[in-house]
Amino acid sequence: MSLLSTYIACAIAKVVGNWRSRDVIIVFVMTQTQATAEVFWTAFQAMKPAEREAFIAKLMTDKRLAEDLRYAAVIEKRKNEPTVSLDDYLTRRSPKK
Repeated sequence: MSLLSTYIACAIAKVVGNWRSRDVIIVFVMTQTQATAEVFWTAFQAMKPAEREAFIAKLMTDKRLAEDLRYAAVIEKRKNEPTVSLDDYLTRRSPKK
């Protein structure tokens, strides 16, 4: 049994534990990569706040990852701002005469 099929079987078992004949079971099929990410996310959510902080601090020791995370935070924060064409951006950036 693959990791993916094991994950699906566990998800179904959770639902079926409280299953009644009128219930509908919805199964989301994930790739192995998605299932692995879900396992890590679930573990992170189960951590106490101090454990989460220690984990994030450990992640931030990797300079490249820290930079990527900062960029991702900025992108998320600014995602609803209007877009600016490259020409407009360059016009605004050019020195004023």
